[in-house]
Amino acid sequence: MLNAPGADPKAMQQSLWTALRPGGHGIEPADPLAEMRGAGFELVAHHEEWPAEDDSYCIVFRRPAER
Repeated sequence: MLNAPGADPKAMQQSLWTALRPGGHGIEPADPLAEMRGAGFELVAHHEEWPAEDDSYCIVFRRPAER
């Protein structure tokens, strides 16, 4: 992600830092699934159990080649 041609790794890292809350609590999986799909991203993987905290999950999206 951070080594893509034309990417600005520092800006991407800062954007993620600003957007994410400590602990990441309070977001149900349905919300990012709907929002990211609605923005045109494709679902790559949805891990309903993630080795962190009791209610953790991981969702991976990618930008499609064409929109």
